[in-house]
Amino acid sequence: MNENTKKRREWIKNAAIVFLVIMLILTFFSNTIMNYSLPEVATQTVTSGSITAKIRGTGNVEAGEPYNVSIKETRTVSSVAVKKGDEVQKDDPLFVLEDSESTELKEAEKALDDLLLAFEQKILSGDVPSSAIDKVESGGSDSLSANQARIEKANKRLENAQNAVRSYTDQIASIDRQIALLEADKAAQNTAAEEKAKADAEKALADAQTRLSDASARVSSAQGKVDSANSAISALDLELSSLGIDKKRAEEEVKKAEEAFNSAATDSVSGNDIQQLEEALKAAKAALAKIDDDISKKNLEKNSKNSELNNAKSELGNAQNEYNNAKSNVDSCQTTLDNATAALNNKGSDITNQINALNKTKAELNTKLQTATNEQTYATEDRTELLTEISSTLELETQNEQIKKQKELIEELKGKVTDTVIKAPVAGTITAVNLVAGETTTPEQAMAVIQVADKGFTVSFSVTEAQAKNLKVGDPADLQNSWYYNDVKATLSAIKPDPENPGKNKLLVFDVSGDVQAGQSLSLSVGQKSQNYDLIVPTSAIREDNNGKFILTVESKSSPLGNRYIATRVDVEVLAQDDTQSAISAALYGYEYVITTSTKPVEAGKQVRLAD
Repeated sequence: MNENTKKRREWIKNAAIVFLVIMLILTFFSNTIMNYSLPEVATQTVTSGSITAKIRGTGNVEAGEPYNVSIKETRTVSSVAVKKGDEVQKDDPLFVLEDSESTELKEAEKALDDLLLAFEQKILSGDVPSSAIDKVESGGSDSLSANQARIEKANKRLENAQNAVRSYTDQIASIDRQIALLEADKAAQNTAAEEKAKADAEKALADAQTRLSDASARVSSAQGKVDSANSAISALDLELSSLGIDKKRAEEEVKKAEEAFNSAATDSVSGNDIQQLEEALKAAKAALAKIDDDISKKNLEKNSKNSELNNAKSELGNAQNEYNNAKSNVDSCQTTLDNATAALNNKGSDITNQINALNKTKAELNTKLQTATNEQTYATEDRTELLTEISSTLELETQNEQIKKQKELIEELKGKVTDTVIKAPVAGTITAVNLVAGETTTPEQAMAVIQVADKGFTVSFSVTEAQAKNLKVGDPADLQNSWYYNDVKATLSAIKPDPENPGKNKLLVFDVSGDVQAGQSLSLSVGQKSQNYDLIVPTSAIREDNNGKFILTVESKSSPLGNRYIATRVDVEVLAQDDTQSAISAALYGYEYVITTSTKPVEAGKQVRLAD
């Protein structure tokens, strides 16, 4: 029993010793263990010094003014007399073309044949009035305004016929109602029928008078438009008359100025006086041009007012016709009312005679209605024929004009036929030959490119707008690996928008001189001179988020278990940069350590460990 108790105590003692040893090990090495879980960072010290903000780029050497040899026809190449790199003199043969018509000329002749066929088919289709054909052949087709006037006249004729048909139809319907009333009277022979007939006649008269009043209002409105247009035209005539007087005066001033200027040119007059006379002549001509422009504007305005006047007259004529028809209807209704009143007052009169009289009037109206209906039919047919004639004439004129233009194009192409031998227009070096025997040219295609002698070379490459702001035309550029080149110099000659990214980039163009060739690749650097700065950090240390650019510095804090290193954010403004370093403005003393790289993402305020 005592032995078991003793063994148990020994075991507890040993376990306690092991536990204490483990706790001591963890306590003393906890900092080391934790460090292996932290991001490892590399740092560099903030320094001071100088930075040269250089911009670098690479581009291909291009001839300053290459000459593209091309023709304005599609022809087949028979043979090629030069190759890339050949030196040529002016008028040396470059290409020999096959002796045949150009594709453009063949296509133009084919198009002319198609147009002539379509024109003849249109004429022979049977759908074109002979009057349209005669006008096109004689070249005396009507103007647009004349056609509009003919159409308006036809429309007015049709509208008048339609109004007449409606008026006669209404009158016949009114008589039918009267006859029906009388027939009822014959059956009833009481005053109720006469009273109702009178009431109906009064209502019909009131309705007719309302329509008459409306028609009268439309006549007044249309007359007002006519008067307004006439007044405007009269005012414009006065203005045009005044402008005509001003134009004569201006022409006299121009003539005087020209005489004075011409006289001064032959006399011994100083340069300042001649310049004053020339400026006076320009001013006089400008004043005359302004008056001519004002006259043109007033004539256009007058034409517009004449168009308004014609429309107003047409509207007035239509309104007057409506008024006349309404007046006729009022008279008819008044007659009906008078008859109804007489019938009521003369109960027992001969109703049959009244019916016969009405039937006679109805027969007369039916005759007029038939005449009006026939006129409506004829007006519709004539209007349709007129529209067909105008439409056909316009189509034929368009086709005829296309034929004339196609013939002119053919004559123009025949006058531009290129010789079979294409010669060098300038002396220089062949830098490109784009066609071989058997291939076909296209208009304005560069068949060959000649680098003109003594025209220089250029190199260009794209940079950001921010980089371009630090440069100016005339800045010299340095060649990378300059030891490889013999006496080559480059100067910035232009800064212009980059065609491939015009909103964000600029294209730097350099003039290059020395021992270079077109197509050769050059790497250039250009930028400002060196400048001293108090705070310089590696460019890799600069970071950026939504709040702007910043760096992370390392701050050391002491603890019982050793030093701890904390990443601290410092906002910065970048003043200048080169390939590896950046000058900054920030709240720093100049001896801080900045984080350049890390094994894991680093956040401000978090603990890090330094690289060995």
